[in-house]
Amino acid sequence: KQFLEKSDLSRVDKALVTEIVNGTLKNLVRIDYIASLFIKINKSRLDKHIEDIIRTGIYQLFYLDRIPASAITNEAANL
Repeated sequence: KQFLEKSDLSRVDKALVTEIVNGTLKNLVRIDYIASLFIKINKSRLDKHIEDIIRTGIYQLFYLDRIPASAITNEAANL
């Protein structure tokens, strides 16, 4: 919340960030299960930042319909 308050993001973008973060946390068990179907390395070897990027990407793909899948995967890959 403090980061968003200090950021230059628009009100709409702040709302989207809040939705993605809260939704990812709310559905974390299901999201981690989905990720486990595709990630074949030991989870302890996966960088925590990369894991969070994967989680938020999965949330957006499965739970949001405003952002095209191609944009989600492209941004996740860029990060």
